[in-house]
Amino acid sequence: MKRANLIACAVLSILLISPVTTWAGSCPEGQKWNDRQGNCVPIPGWKAGKEKGKSVPLKKLSEVEFSISGHPIDFKARRAQFLDLASKGTDNRWYCSAGGNYPPVLVSEVEIFGASRSTVANPNPRAGQSTDPFMTSLYNLLAGYLFGTEHATEVIYEGLLEGARTDAYSIIKPDASADSSWKWDEPTYYASMILWPLGYAYVLLVEEYGEDDPGVKEIKAWGDRLYASSESKPVKWIGGGGFLKGPDRAGLKAAAYSIWGNATGNEEALKKGYRYFRHAMKTVGKGGRDIYWGKDAEIRKMKKTLKMVGMTTGPALYAAYALSLSGVDDVFEEAPKGGNIKEGMAWLIKRAKETGNKIYAKSYGYALSMAYIELFMKLFPEHPVAVGEQAVRKYRSVYTVHVGGGPATCFLRDL
Repeated sequence: MKRANLIACAVLSILLISPVTTWAGSCPEGQKWNDRQGNCVPIPGWKAGKEKGKSVPLKKLSEVEFSISGHPIDFKARRAQFLDLASKGTDNRWYCSAGGNYPPVLVSEVEIFGASRSTVANPNPRAGQSTDPFMTSLYNLLAGYLFGTEHATEVIYEGLLEGARTDAYSIIKPDASADSSWKWDEPTYYASMILWPLGYAYVLLVEEYGEDDPGVKEIKAWGDRLYASSESKPVKWIGGGGFLKGPDRAGLKAAAYSIWGNATGNEEALKKGYRYFRHAMKTVGKGGRDIYWGKDAEIRKMKKTLKMVGMTTGPALYAAYALSLSGVDDVFEEAPKGGNIKEGMAWLIKRAKETGNKIYAKSYGYALSMAYIELFMKLFPEHPVAVGEQAVRKYRSVYTVHVGGGPATCFLRDL
C-alpha cells in the first residue's frame, strides 16, 4: 500500500510539473511560447535549417530577390492588444503615452543648425536638425494611435498628405559647419532618417485606407522622392581607398531605407539598405566584438566608443529585421568580418551594462539611449542577454529618436 501511494504521488507530481515544462521547452524549432495567446508562435526572421553560430556566405546583391512577407509592426493588431489590456484595467502608460494629437511638423528644408560633428575640443556640440521635430512628432502620433487616441490616423493621414503636397524636406542645404569636401555628409544622413517613421506610418495608412487611396499614393510618391534626394549628393564617407568609413551613417541609412523599402516595395531602397547593412557589419568581429570604433583614438578620448557602436549596430538590427521580412534569407547570420548582427548586439548590450555606460541607463535620447534592445528581446527572446534584459526592464520603457526607432517599448515589447 505504501508503494502504491508513492507511485501515485510521483504520477501526480509529473502531471503538475508537466504544464510548466511544456510552457518552457516544447515549442517546435523556430517558435517561442506566447503567454498571452497560450500557444507557440513563430520567431520573426527565423529560417529553417540554420546552424547556431555559423555564418553564411554573402550573396551578390544582384542575386537577391526581394519579396515582402510582412512588416516590422502590425499597428492595427497591436492597437487592439492595447485596447484589450485597457479594458481589463491594465495601466499601459509605461508602454506608451498618449501624447498630443498634433500634426507632424513640416518644413521645406533639411538643415543642420550649429556644429555637426563631435571633436575632442567640443565633444558635445549643441547642434540641431530641422528633421528632428518631424520625426518626434510622427513617432508620437504613432504611439498615440497604439495607445488608443481617437482620430490619430486621420491626423497622420492629413499631416503627411500636406507634407507630400508641399514637398516638405525636398531641399537639402549644405552643412555650414563643414568644409566643402564633406558638406553633404551630414545633411543627407539626416534626410534619410525621415523614411524610418514615414515607413512605419505608411504601413498603418495602407491598413486603414488601402494602397490605392489617392492620398496614400501621394504620400508614397513623396517618400520615394525623399529617398532619391537623400542619395543625390556626393559624400566623402563611403567609397574609395579601400578604407571603412562612416559605418554609423551606413547603419542608420540601412535601417531607414530597408524599412521604407519593406513598407512600400521600393526595391531600389531595399537594395541600398542591404548594401549599407553590409557596410555597417564590417565593424563586427568574431563573437560580436567591435573591431572598428575602439581603434579610433579620438572616439576613445571622448569616451564615446560604445555610443558609436550602438549608432552602427543598433539601426543595423532594425535593417536586418526589415530585410528578413523582404525576402533576404539568412541576414541575421551574415558575418563579413566574423560576427553577425545578433552577436554584435549581444556584445554591445553586455558591455554597456557591465561598464555602467551612460547609454545603457538613459531612457530617452537621440543617439544616447538603447531602444534597439527592445528589438533584440523581440527577435531573440531565448538569448541569455535578452533574458537578462527582460528581467530588469519589466516596467521600464526606452525611446531613442535617431538610432532606435522612436518609442521602441511601445512599438515592440511583448504584451
